[in-house]
Amino acid sequence: NPPSADPARFRPTWNLIRSSLRTSKRTDQPEASVFPGLLEKMAAPPFGIRRGLAMVLVWTFMIQHRDRIALYDNGSFITDWTVELYDRFSKHPESFSAQWFGGTRAGGDVLRRLAAAIPGAPVYEDGVALSHAQVLRPLYAWYRRLPDFAKRTNDLSAAAIGFRRSITSAVDPVRLLAVDLPEILGVTEQAGVGSPRAVLPGIGVVQPFAEAVSELDGCHGALLDWVAQQLRSSLGWGPTLGELRRGFELTGEDLVGRITDSGARAFFVRGRSSSLPDDEWIESVASALVGQAPHYWTDLHKEEFAERLAMAARSRDDAYQRQLMAATPQRRLARVFVDTAAGTVTDEVTDVSLRLEVDGASDSVIEMLDSLPLESREVRLKVLARALARLATESEEGDQSAGRT
Repeated sequence: NPPSADPARFRPTWNLIRSSLRTSKRTDQPEASVFPGLLEKMAAPPFGIRRGLAMVLVWTFMIQHRDRIALYDNGSFITDWTVELYDRFSKHPESFSAQWFGGTRAGGDVLRRLAAAIPGAPVYEDGVALSHAQVLRPLYAWYRRLPDFAKRTNDLSAAAIGFRRSITSAVDPVRLLAVDLPEILGVTEQAGVGSPRAVLPGIGVVQPFAEAVSELDGCHGALLDWVAQQLRSSLGWGPTLGELRRGFELTGEDLVGRITDSGARAFFVRGRSSSLPDDEWIESVASALVGQAPHYWTDLHKEEFAERLAMAARSRDDAYQRQLMAATPQRRLARVFVDTAAGTVTDEVTDVSLRLEVDGASDSVIEMLDSLPLESREVRLKVLARALARLATESEEGDQSAGRT
């Protein structure tokens, strides 16, 4: 507040603004807004303040007392006081209304605990008189900082989804804290209508409130952990993130250059970067496959990522097999593929000139095929291909059954 001996004599103006706002109410009716009448009083004697300066003084007062004031635009609660908002306020003050919150010690413990559950919120000492605004301001500031994924995903508990919906659609901040959030979070403790506590939430809301905030705050980190796990599983590099990054770094330029799919090639090039911190590296690598970093994903991007990662892994394995064949031209190498309807692919490069343990068995299979009354070599190959496909399918089903067990 301006001192009593202020040579600019702002103190009476400050008191006028305070007395006007302390009696103001939320409204969506322009004729009921406190601001046109306040500006008229400031323009009239004995103040005589021009409109432009009056708007700056009113806004400055509200900024100084944001812990006590809720501002509304056409009846809707404003969560972020921006430069653009001031520009609109200065042109159409009749569209705005304000609500003054007095600090309360009676409910201060609940409000203090709610604020303590919000990342980045100020820490208030026991016994301090708090207002709703001192919980709402850090709550919305925290929500604005959340990654887009946290604001879009439905892979959350029902309580967290309801919590998110409530704070983004709130019109009345008092109702948000005292009624909407307790109902969403399953808290049955309610203040009686008309009682002094009707504007305050009960103590029972604190724990589920903290859990919902924690779940939303951590879901992006959980997404990055999921991406890293998918990378380790599909590429066979792990089990730690450091070993995963080392696997990318050891993927040579010759192998990357043999990857025919441009998206997969860009993915492995991106993964070889060693300059980024772990979280930024995961964001960068994942965006190479789906065109967006996990920070901005929806749940559908997770499915797309898993599919494209599987394709990139196959492209890498394919490039490796071709690299192996190119590196040993003097050896008699054969490459065998088996594709099934389930999408299983077996891709092996083997040296047919070597007598391995399985050669005797393969000779027996060939002799058996030769002994069958089949018309031609082509028919024998078809029989063998069908048998391989069945064998691959049965093997896959057995693996799935074992996994369920």
